[in-house]
Amino acid sequence: MKTSKKKFTTAGDGIDPETDDLVNRSNQDIAQNIMINQKKATQLKDKINATREKLISLLDPADRANVAFSLEAKDPVRKRKGNWQETYFGEGTPLTAAMTILTKLQADTKKCRGGSG
Repeated sequence: MKTSKKKFTTAGDGIDPETDDLVNRSNQDIAQNIMINQKKATQLKDKINATREKLISLLDPADRANVAFSLEAKDPVRKRKGNWQETYFGEGTPLTAAMTILTKLQADTKKCRGGSG
């Protein structure tokens, strides 16, 4: 996720010091190009789900059904916009929204692992 965020920042012409946001925050092509066209979203989805499965496997089998992790990359039930990758990073996704999604996924990962950084 850190690598994708760096790519977003570079492709988005960096961070505007006045707003502390991406210079090209509203660009709707950058996230799709990096995450969909370069298949980074598929790689991310696979890593998220593999991490989730590793964490669940650490639990006693009797406890697995009762645990809920926010860390999960499932395709939407109602496929308005396609699969998980298209839903979060596909056509029409502003760069700043894609960056926010990556930040949330990082926070979810840290919560699941019990870490703070």
